[in-house]
Amino acid sequence: MTARILALASALSVCAAAQQLQSSPFNGDKESIGAGRAAYRLRCSACHGIHAGGGRGPALNRGKFEVGDTDLDIYRVIERGVPGTEMPAYGPRSTEENIWRIVSYLRSFEPSPEEDVLGDAQAGERIFWGKGGCGACHRVDRKGGAFGPDLTRIGRSRSVEHLRESLLDPEEDLPPGYFVVSAVHHDGRTTTGIGVAFDDFSAQLRDSTGKLHSILREEVRSLEREYTSLMPSGYGESLTANEQLDLLAYMKGLRGGGGEMSKLCVIAGALLAFVATLEGQVDQGVLARSQEDNESWLMYGRNYSAWRYSPLDEINTENVTGLVPAWIFQSGVGGKFQTTPLVHDGVMYVTGPSNHAWALDLKTGRELWHYSEPVPDDLPLCCGKPNRGFAILGERLYKVNMQATLVAIDATTGSVIWEVESADYRIGYSNTVAPLIVKDMVVVGIAGAEFGTRDFIDAYDAETGERRWRFWTVPGPGEPGNETWGGDSWKRGGASTWITGSYDPELDLIYWGTGNPGPDLDGSPRPGDNLYSDSMVALDADTGQLRWYFQFTPHDVHDWDSVADPVLIDMEVAGESRKALVQANRNGHLYALDRTSGEFLFARAYTEVNWTDGISPDGRPILIPGHEPTDEGTLTCPGMGGGHNWHATSYSPLTDLYYFNSGDGCQIYHGAPQEFVEGEYYLGIAMENVSGEPREGSIIAVDPATGDTRWKFPLVSPPSSGMLSTGGGLLFAGTMEGYFMALDARTGKPLWRLQTGGPVRAPAITYRFQGRQHVATAAGGSMMVFRLGP
Repeated sequence: MTARILALASALSVCAAAQQLQSSPFNGDKESIGAGRAAYRLRCSACHGIHAGGGRGPALNRGKFEVGDTDLDIYRVIERGVPGTEMPAYGPRSTEENIWRIVSYLRSFEPSPEEDVLGDAQAGERIFWGKGGCGACHRVDRKGGAFGPDLTRIGRSRSVEHLRESLLDPEEDLPPGYFVVSAVHHDGRTTTGIGVAFDDFSAQLRDSTGKLHSILREEVRSLEREYTSLMPSGYGESLTANEQLDLLAYMKGLRGGGGEMSKLCVIAGALLAFVATLEGQVDQGVLARSQEDNESWLMYGRNYSAWRYSPLDEINTENVTGLVPAWIFQSGVGGKFQTTPLVHDGVMYVTGPSNHAWALDLKTGRELWHYSEPVPDDLPLCCGKPNRGFAILGERLYKVNMQATLVAIDATTGSVIWEVESADYRIGYSNTVAPLIVKDMVVVGIAGAEFGTRDFIDAYDAETGERRWRFWTVPGPGEPGNETWGGDSWKRGGASTWITGSYDPELDLIYWGTGNPGPDLDGSPRPGDNLYSDSMVALDADTGQLRWYFQFTPHDVHDWDSVADPVLIDMEVAGESRKALVQANRNGHLYALDRTSGEFLFARAYTEVNWTDGISPDGRPILIPGHEPTDEGTLTCPGMGGGHNWHATSYSPLTDLYYFNSGDGCQIYHGAPQEFVEGEYYLGIAMENVSGEPREGSIIAVDPATGDTRWKFPLVSPPSSGMLSTGGGLLFAGTMEGYFMALDARTGKPLWRLQTGGPVRAPAITYRFQGRQHVATAAGGSMMVFRLGP
């Protein structure tokens, strides 16, 4: 129930404040009310009762709503659902008019009259947080405990008499979905808490400290679920009659701001909530030491250097054949699962396609909460609706939504704390990147180059969502690099930033790869090198100012994004110690740069390349004429997706090898002028496969200090998943055909595989839980977790 009320309170406040429309266009229309009644009974009555009197969900026939004061508040709940509860998003399955008709029907109930409230609300507030001890278990505006239901809006949903009954006899009217779990251990200890989930074999509960417990029936003497209150019976009798009245006055005034809550109120609430001193929270120091934490996986690349390497070695080359599934979570959501899940304190946090996300119990795979936000129907899309993962800081998770927003989510409940818009999705912007936490900021990129957007890298305040800085990857007039764009082509320059960068805390630099210029295949509207497209940029972490850049493919006309993860390795290059940055680029070359200065160290081709005679000493490609796209078509290698595309790479200090995948083969590029139309594709034509030459792929191991290829594992299709290397001498990867496999990291020899039943498009992670190493990956629409049997 905490999640239910908390979500209603927070998810709607941002939306309602940003909108102008406050009432249903059909309000009072008898025909529309009748249509709304029919739609309500079809869609809503199973939870809220046939006459809206309540059931699994709250009563809706009282004329008052805990979600807010306006029709728009009710509309948004129906349209978007309530993350962390059973309330689904109705919007994708209905028209706007139909939702408004349901709102009109719910508004047709006569509101009960307002009650006179006796008592002093200010004195009651002091009692709530002081003598009464209510704040130890209950939250108000995100202040207080999370053991009992959130009371931020309790004054909307309960009358004074109802509040009095709850105070004096808490068993009388429990919130829907609220239950207590009690486990008696074999040694006689008892663990009691608020139930999160309960099934035939296990229970998940949170105790008074907020700690999650996952308990199997066979582990304890007894495991019981009780629909009872943990609030002591007769609690209110510990207060005097006047103190009770004061407390009731305070609670009746808790209305949560409703539709009138301004953005400033949301930010103020967020400031109250942002406390990073509790035991077990993830702070900047924990993130900086993430490579040493074998119990967790705390960021997209595992550590700030983006190694995706774990020293765990329980699963190794000798015993990997004993790997078996521990649990499988079926999401029920279609689309491309490209997530890197996070693992912390007994919970796995997973993002999915189409703005979905889940918290899963690490022991059983049981869903703890589910977040979802509808993708707008008018969102221009390039490449599906994937999402690549969360970031975590404190008690909060951060993710982007497809419609170019950044969301802060309560990690305990799945409720929204704040949501900010990065750009207008209607003109082609979208977002799929996993955020990167740097200090107290959330750093994100953007997508949209295929629609002629001008792209950027943003940093947001982790507490409030306020933007700290923005770096435009296409410089405007008067900015260095603008001269590399002819005319006003910079306005449509692209250079998206849709894969997570890396960070060097010692140098205090953020490294981020950028994508293709726009239009993709026709360079005529944009004469020049087109900075900072197809580049690596190093930004000052505090200001976002450019410290250095390196452009891999000047004036790109083959859609060779350079967004792949920048991997930071200290290594010896040509006999000299270097703080290096390594990237496998789409243009078919592996690059090593000095990450302090951006100095070019070397580049080596790792797949078939026919567009260049090599790379000059300054890092610029030596072009072979005749490979620009034409109307008739030109054959160029590699194809449009690379070479290595975006999939996560890995560096193993155990083997001193760098692992990545490659799409091998050529394509025919066609180019022609195209008029720019806002919100529509701006590609400059397209490409085609070579007849009789199917595109294939490979997994490659390279010496990062020289670029020499050590081994290749061939794939029958272009690659689909990222890499994970481990201290057990293993490399984990997946295929489009559904195989999840382990290779010998030193030789590339396949050691183990499982047919998962769906494409493996995500990189694997590994962690230690209850003393055993686990490996997890997304496959098809599922999360699969493995360990050594039995």
